[in-house]
Amino acid sequence: SFTRLIETQDVLVSLDKLEVIISVNTETKVAKVWAGTKIKTLGDNLAANGLAQENLGDIDVQSIAGAISTGTHGSGATLGSIATQVIGLRLITANGEVLDCSETENRDVFKAAQVSMGMLGIITQVTLQCVPAFALDYNWYQSRFDDVLTKLDELKANRNFEFFWLPHTEKTMVKTMNITDRPSNRKSLFRRFNENVLE
Repeated sequence: SFTRLIETQDVLVSLDKLEVIISVNTETKVAKVWAGTKIKTLGDNLAANGLAQENLGDIDVQSIAGAISTGTHGSGATLGSIATQVIGLRLITANGEVLDCSETENRDVFKAAQVSMGMLGIITQVTLQCVPAFALDYNWYQSRFDDVLTKLDELKANRNFEFFWLPHTEKTMVKTMNITDRPSNRKSLFRRFNENVLE
């Protein structure tokens, strides 16, 4: 984390060794994973089963438990954070109790644990409601700040949309993504960003 959130004078627990997919049900589109599983590893495993997470942030090196616990989100006016994809959690509480929670079991704990920053215990397992795998048409481009504000309603109609204003300039970097059936463009995102935004 680039914040001071995880700094402690006590014990800091790493879940890096809990990185395995437990099960994937392609019919119900439900995946159960160990909480230390990194987003990239999870995405690769889901894709191999024809599934995906509905929305993600920009970083794929986080563990799924970390992404949930800190409220990590992508963009898109109609899409929720990663925590909204969670349909079940297993927690180990401070007294060593194993607590399974979901909408139907220990619901109050479940709702609080979806973005709990580790305050309720250690998340050890996560059950996710996934969606069929999809491809996104990813576009970065540069625009004037005033133009972005003028077209805000139009831009928000994209499945995913965000913009970054470069302070003390008129430059704004705009990112949009929409589901596509077109073949993937293998050019690196960094190279495309460099060509479309930084030039």
